[in-house]
Amino acid sequence: MIILSQRGEPPPTANESSEGMINMATMTTAEVALELDTDPRTLRKFLRSADAPVDAVGKGSRYAIEKKQIRSLRTKFAKWDEARNADKADDTPETDNEDNSPETPTEG
Repeated sequence: MIILSQRGEPPPTANESSEGMINMATMTTAEVALELDTDPRTLRKFLRSADAPVDAVGKGSRYAIEKKQIRSLRTKFAKWDEARNADKADDTPETDNEDNSPETPTEG
């Protein structure tokens, strides 16, 4: 049995809004993080950066990421993560394997 609206149209399906527009399936940050082989916290840092191609929607910096965006997101995330790790490496002081501490006399 098909139920028709007052205008004689079938009701919208799960992927259609009441205006007839199709809603794209969005993913959570946890789902996207799995796709990008990272953790949700690092992904959210990326999404807040200027390099991210995604804008926050709604309150609390929520993100509406569509599955079709994953490929470009993966490329931009990889570049961002590489630059971030390079900056971390530049900030870390280099250490030698040699002991540079002053010699202390040994008791004999």
